[in-house]
Amino acid sequence: MTRVTLPNGLRIVVPRHGRADVSFIYAEIFEGRCYEQEGVTLAGSRVVLDVGANVGIFALRVKQAAPDARVFCFEPAPLTFACLLQNAAAHTDIELLDCALAREPGALQMTYFPRSPGNATRHPELKLGEASAFAAHATLRWVFRFDKLGALLLALVFPLRRPILRAMFKRLYAGGVPFECRATTLDQVFAEQRLDVVDLLKIDVEGSERDVLAGLSDVNLARVRQLVVEVTPDYKATFIPELERRLRDNGFTHVALRSMLPTGAPVSDVFPCTVYATRDTAPPR
Repeated sequence: MTRVTLPNGLRIVVPRHGRADVSFIYAEIFEGRCYEQEGVTLAGSRVVLDVGANVGIFALRVKQAAPDARVFCFEPAPLTFACLLQNAAAHTDIELLDCALAREPGALQMTYFPRSPGNATRHPELKLGEASAFAAHATLRWVFRFDKLGALLLALVFPLRRPILRAMFKRLYAGGVPFECRATTLDQVFAEQRLDVVDLLKIDVEGSERDVLAGLSDVNLARVRQLVVEVTPDYKATFIPELERRLRDNGFTHVALRSMLPTGAPVSDVFPCTVYATRDTAPPR
């Protein structure tokens, strides 16, 4: 593990090769407010579920925006969870669970990428395909948003940028390490933690979003005030219409999609997209 200082002055611990991941995640969460779009807000939140918590950057953002919030963080990768433990140590109301969420409880096989620890997944083949799409379609302007030095270096070798990006991503996802983790369901979490209302359910789980939501009954979905889900490219065409129907059937009045690229087409492009859902009327506490 290594200690880094974020642009806002926060000092956190990250896995040894996690600096690039953390720079990207910080830019998304603190600068781009990627989970606070389309009417989704953290202000006044009392309970937030952070599914796919990584090293805790979003949990720290929640505590910045809603100091009294109780945040439940779910992170199955052991080394990442060890960093999360240290990063959340100053907050007694951040509760940490070293498990994955799935459609049913049990044990899961996952893959951890030592050079890209933020992308641990049950579906390594999807991450490799996603990386190939990034290399083929990402623009220098987009790369610049998250890695200014990297974008400038790519600009110097502009005709070779695609093969260079492909080589970079291939290296990032080389040497994946399998590990087994415990899994629970959102329904079990609601029952065990006695949750009547969840102000925000955030799900960013590198291809397991369908399984996570399959473990949430409509009874408990009705207790969720706001929902943010990142959807992997391979699932967008089929899963997003299904998810939109379910959300509207369960009282969400505003459902919106955004591509990872500002100029992207959420359903048809090759990048992940985010689904945002809010209600006109919050569930009673």
